[in-house]
Amino acid sequence: MTAGRTGVRVAVIVWILGFGMLALLSVARLGDDRLPGLFTFRSATVGDGLLLPVLAGTTVAAGRWRAGWSRSERRCLAVAAIAGLLAGAGTQVQWLLDPRPRLNWTLPAPHHFAIAGWYHAVFLTLASGFFLSAGTGLWLRLRHEARSTPGPAIRRVRSVAVLGVLVPVSAFVALLAQDNGATLGQAGGLAAAALLVVVAATGAAAGPRVVPVMAVAAGLAILPTISLACLLTPRPTVTPLTVVPAVVAGLAGASATAVLRIGARWEHVVVASCAALAAAGPVYLAATLERLPALPALLACALSSVMATLEVSLFARLLTGSRPAGRWLLAGPGTVAPIVVVGMAGRYLHQEADLAAAWGNIAVALSGLLLLAVAARGVRMHFAAVISAEEADAPRSHLSATKWQAYLAIVTAYAAALLASISLVIGTTAGGHWSDGRIADPVLLTVLVVVLAALITVLLVAGAVVAPTARPGLATLCCALWCGVMFWCLRAGFSGWRQAGFAVLVALVAGAFLTESVLSNTGHLHDQGVDRATRVVALAVGVCAGATTTWMAGPALQSAGGVVTVGYALLHLAVAAAATVALPFLAAGCLPGARPARTQVIGLPLAGLLQDGFVVLVLVISVAGCPTSSSPTSTISAPPGERPSRTSRCCPPHTCG
Repeated sequence: MTAGRTGVRVAVIVWILGFGMLALLSVARLGDDRLPGLFTFRSATVGDGLLLPVLAGTTVAAGRWRAGWSRSERRCLAVAAIAGLLAGAGTQVQWLLDPRPRLNWTLPAPHHFAIAGWYHAVFLTLASGFFLSAGTGLWLRLRHEARSTPGPAIRRVRSVAVLGVLVPVSAFVALLAQDNGATLGQAGGLAAAALLVVVAATGAAAGPRVVPVMAVAAGLAILPTISLACLLTPRPTVTPLTVVPAVVAGLAGASATAVLRIGARWEHVVVASCAALAAAGPVYLAATLERLPALPALLACALSSVMATLEVSLFARLLTGSRPAGRWLLAGPGTVAPIVVVGMAGRYLHQEADLAAAWGNIAVALSGLLLLAVAARGVRMHFAAVISAEEADAPRSHLSATKWQAYLAIVTAYAAALLASISLVIGTTAGGHWSDGRIADPVLLTVLVVVLAALITVLLVAGAVVAPTARPGLATLCCALWCGVMFWCLRAGFSGWRQAGFAVLVALVAGAFLTESVLSNTGHLHDQGVDRATRVVALAVGVCAGATTTWMAGPALQSAGGVVTVGYALLHLAVAAAATVALPFLAAGCLPGARPARTQVIGLPLAGLLQDGFVVLVLVISVAGCPTSSSPTSTISAPPGERPSRTSRCCPPHTCG
């Protein structure tokens, strides 16, 4: 078993024994539910549910426990474990003996644990021993590597994986401090102090050469830590409209990291997540104010862009020792900054009815110019790099990394622009006259998620348990089942013939495009030939994509029964998007031509199919996010006896009801 797999198993065990068991005890009401419960405490939910498992897995994997220890090292590990056990038990004893403790569901009265309290006390004691021992093991491993050859220790610190230790440590300390009444500034200070301790301990183990690198990593960790504390701070106004700007900022921050060339895919995910957290915090604090002044709104957008820029620059310094070129640094955070401004403008204008009525159309026009002139240009820079790599016949690894950067940039920037546009449409609608849709079906959404997850699981395991000759039939069956679900969803009908016409037209284009994509990528392009099984699967993929896009551009947003609420409309788009990309990709993977012995072009067959599915997705969402008719599809609500101030001629059908 590799060190990475050992770390994953340890993380899963910590999650099950920690948050999993406590959540089960909470549901079973084995604590006092009249007092603050499990989900009241940030450190018990985000901390036990996410941060501690990540810390456990990363520490064990980086410490390489599977490599064995000397006798003296085993003594150190045992002493650390005993010290941790005693410290953990001491905190619980002190808490139990306290005559005036802060009561919660695990401690319903002084000197009295509930059943959940006793379990939590045991878990905390054991976890304290484990984490101190695991941290000691990592410290010993760094010291051993630094004494033999300093290179491995430097490389271990100069990696994205170091954030798997620093971010959980600093974030858990900050959330625990907030749970105990600390202010945001105090929590940030304690988190910074914890990072200083880790940096000092690493320097003591691996030598002074790693201290500057660890200082950069600590800077990378503290920014998302502070933003996470901001996002989990109770705010006066938390509504979908006030949360959307923070989501937009997070997506924009993730898009900014596309300028970085990183090795493994999981490293891209970690880097993008840290930048997204760092960018979202300031915007969330401002957008959730009860009354948002213009200056704090602009300052929050500027601070969000600055924090995203710092994250990108620090990541470049951590991984390469130098910052990215100014052109590319501006192409990242600089080009997505207008998207954040547009999202915040929707939040601001929604509270300023007179301003929205007078300047709403101008704001929409300016936002369109910003998105096209700045954000779209930044995305085009990434596409230009892909085209240059293809024209230069670059190695497959280089081309794949370049395409990944472009995909990351456009997916996140496009999603952010879509949400920002919805926010602006709502904000520029005359104050008091906008209302959400009235169709919200959680049962339908649950069924779609469960069926899609089941079909994806079946197609994923088909390669291991199904005979090669039977795989095309299984792929066809899975596509047919999803088509049946989509046709069942289409029973809701369309809002009118214009919407139906648009949806069917886009569906025909999408279905034909993906059918040809399967035939080309698994057959013609690589001189594989096209047999009957390939044609059947290609046809099934085309019908599946056509049915999905018909629903996506139709009843998923607005049906004959009315307009779907914004939240459910976005979730419908997410489910349909996943189906449009995943099902054709996995179905084609069941064909013999998906993995040819010899390729005739640079890209692999499945990579080409994934790219085509992505193109179809952008096309369909663009149409689904625009008006599906040239005349009003719905009327903005108005108080009884009043005429609506205007109709929804220029807003998406799923944002006006």
